[in-house]
Amino acid sequence: MNKKRKMASAEASAHGGDVDADAQKTCDTPCCQTITLFMPRAVVWNPWAKMAAKLEDLDVNEYMHMLCVEPGHVVQPVLLEPSQHFRAACTFTACDG
Repeated sequence: MNKKRKMASAEASAHGGDVDADAQKTCDTPCCQTITLFMPRAVVWNPWAKMAAKLEDLDVNEYMHMLCVEPGHVVQPVLLEPSQHFRAACTFTACDG
């Protein structure tokens, strides 16, 4: 699958196709959804029509109303030695706006 890569920006939400966005900073102003990441980056993606058609748990047009947000160490992975540990967290809050 060919994917366009974009940095998260206002136009990324109106992409019109399958896109992964590497978000380095979330919105500074209040919005309907709050996402708090305790990680340096997040991959934000949408399967769009072709890929969504293959997902059994997604209705025909539901892809137009969803985003997947995957926080993580996208650019520089965390390498652990035996018996070391790593803790990660994120918070998603949906509000009525």
